Amino acid sequence: MAKKPPPQQLAFSIEGEKAQIFPHLKDLGYGESVIRQLDKNPLFQEKPEGPALVIDLTSGQAFQAIYNSDNWQMIDGKPESLPNPNYARAIVIVNGFFSSQELQQELEELKKKLNQKGSEVFIFENNLQLTEEQFEQIKEERKPIFGKSGFVRFELKLQEEPKEDQWTTGLLTQARLKKEGIVFEAADQYWEMGYTDIDTSEIERCLEHSTLPSEDLRRAQRGYGVEARSPCSCHIKVDLEGSWYVLNHCPDHKRGIPRESVLRTYPRSETLETTCFDCGTNLTRETSLIKRRGLKAVVEEITYCYDCPTTQIVCTKRFEESLLK
Repeated sequence: MAKKPPPQQLAFSIEGEKAQIFPHLKDLGYGESVIRQLDKNPLFQEKPEGPALVIDLTSGQAFQAIYNSDNWQMIDGKPESLPNPNYARAIVIVNGFFSSQELQQELEELKKKLNQKGSEVFIFENNLQLTEEQFEQIKEERKPIFGKSGFVRFELKLQEEPKEDQWTTGLLTQARLKKEGIVFEAADQYWEMGYTDIDTSEIERCLEHSTLPSEDLRRAQRGYGVEARSPCSCHIKVDLEGSWYVLNHCPDHKRGIPRESVLRTYPRSETLETTCFDCGTNLTRETSLIKRRGLKAVVEEITYCYDCPTTQIVCTKRFEESLLK
């Protein structure tokens, strides 16, 4: 029996006595640019199983085709004829700009065609003239749209470095459908912290061979058993007991966390509306970090009254809270 060809090998059909190679994405005007950008895209490199649906909106009439994203060869030129489409990713190319309403409609249509195992969406908008301020505004408008539609890992990128006379001519908006399972929820939180290469194999093995399922589920919820890297070379590992190890850090992130702005601040202090029973002054609550356990923080919260003759500790307690804001 002949061996199955590797996925990158180009497929062909025999018509008469001639071999005909199926069309390639690079044959389209935008194809090479799309392939080049996706080949170095961290989200795309996660490669969920299944074909890619390419939707071309660059002309008056929409065109759709199914491609093998390992070699970018067309599989089917009429995907609308399939009764139960189940794509791993959708790639949309448009000349111009999607309004918020158009984007919302497009996402709802795409969700009907994507599988529910973390399928990805990449939207390429070309021939734009935007300022940096407009770019930031678009980012703020689009993030909640993707969130409400069930997508995570939202990111808005420039397709190319800005030129001197105009800030950008192309945008790439990307996200993926939320995967089912607490392991993937933990991975999404590491993504929020700036890591793009997230290995959850250790906690997945732990769950697969678990003798204490309830305890191992708590480990997964807390983000234990994960190793993560970022493009800036930060590299951390969280073992199955929740200990956090910085294996490498870049010059800009001494604690090995690329986006510390998403983390809660410790210590922190806040004035409460609750007043002291003895003197009537508003109480003060101070929270300090005791220990980091994966994506959770063990904190101590102490409530004081500083205006009493002797500073009084009104209440002390310890608990876990998410490290992310």
